[in-house]
Amino acid sequence: MKRMLAALAPFALLLPIMMLPLLLIGAVGAGTSNTAAAGSSLSCEAGSAGDMTHVDATAMKNNQDAADLLNMLRTGANGIDLKGLKFTEIALAAMLGSFEQESHNTFDVIQNYPGKGKSNAEAEEIAKAGPNGLGLAQWTHWDSRAGTLLRYAKRMDMKWSDGRVQTQLLVDELAGQVVDPPAGTTESYRNVYDFINASSDVEEATAYFFQNFEGAGDASGPQRIAYAKEWLEIIRKNGGGTQTVVSASSSSSCGSSGDGNAVYGGLGDAPTNTRNFGWMCDTKLKICHDGDCGTELLNYNCAAYGYQCYWYWLARSYVVHGSVTNPMTATGGGLYDELQGLPEWTTSTAPRPGAGASFGRNGANHVVFVEKVEQDPSGWKIFISEGNYNTDGSGPWEGYNTRWLTKDQFYGEGGSGFFWMKQWKDMD
Repeated sequence: MKRMLAALAPFALLLPIMMLPLLLIGAVGAGTSNTAAAGSSLSCEAGSAGDMTHVDATAMKNNQDAADLLNMLRTGANGIDLKGLKFTEIALAAMLGSFEQESHNTFDVIQNYPGKGKSNAEAEEIAKAGPNGLGLAQWTHWDSRAGTLLRYAKRMDMKWSDGRVQTQLLVDELAGQVVDPPAGTTESYRNVYDFINASSDVEEATAYFFQNFEGAGDASGPQRIAYAKEWLEIIRKNGGGTQTVVSASSSSSCGSSGDGNAVYGGLGDAPTNTRNFGWMCDTKLKICHDGDCGTELLNYNCAAYGYQCYWYWLARSYVVHGSVTNPMTATGGGLYDELQGLPEWTTSTAPRPGAGASFGRNGANHVVFVEKVEQDPSGWKIFISEGNYNTDGSGPWEGYNTRWLTKDQFYGEGGSGFFWMKQWKDMD
């Protein structure tokens, strides 16, 4: 899987540590001429919960990594090349059950080294120092599978702990198509995939997986099987095995892809011929010249901190949806991660018009507003509007921008995912 890594301009996105309490903004009455009417319906509707293959952390023991793994293995979400593999619910449960024992279904974990955030260089030194397992499957040994994981991370321009790197390696191992394995090895586990995918018994599949893929010779088999049984029930309640076709609700006028339930459509009114925010003068926020910022509505002091990307996402969301709550996260890039599991918010790896999108991976730190979603050979592409783009990071009045990003470009620039408030009409 090849990714395009575009250079991100510096973004100064940090919010002050001491800020006012959260402010829930209610809808404002009609009477002003808005570029997009507050609370107006978007041009498409999301599918009902029963139509979705995407699962969130709340359905997966509140484990976001487990949810991401299931979404990627079932639909190829986040750009994963499934190499033609289709996983049954039993195969998925067998893997999740075994990984629960190995890593608690966690991507950013290293055996014998507590804490998170180890760099690729640090992980390499740890792998060279001894049999210290890395990541989800606890890949081990520099001259074997741990080394392969780190080479995948380098090739994909990502951190070793990124779930996309580890999921792609997992798929490639099971497909027998590992790229550049260590000399003298094949790192093919196609026999494991064939066995667990043909099995009708989750106990049998789990035992085969941990013995032949993990190479575990300990006495943890019964515990792995117990975990697998739990995961099987969860997976069955959330759509079963591999799903390649996803439909939006029957009343929707939008298209929908089989890639994580992306919803197609758009707002169509964000200007493309300006670099400043003066176009927002015709909205209820009355942001007409440098110094206007709608602070009293957005609970954000742009007079002090400038027209940051965080401020713009709040402002655009308020104009389009008629209400917005400032989540008060430390950075715009952290929004997707920090909104996981919060009752007021929905997070997703698939885009839809009207959502926010954060870039919080691989050193990126940015948040944007999704104006349009269209089909693309990469899976989908999004048209975004944003603040503080390609500037010196000071959040200047001349920092407004719009652009298209393909799915590959989004993740290549460090894209994390998408999010929206559940109260916003036609969004949840």
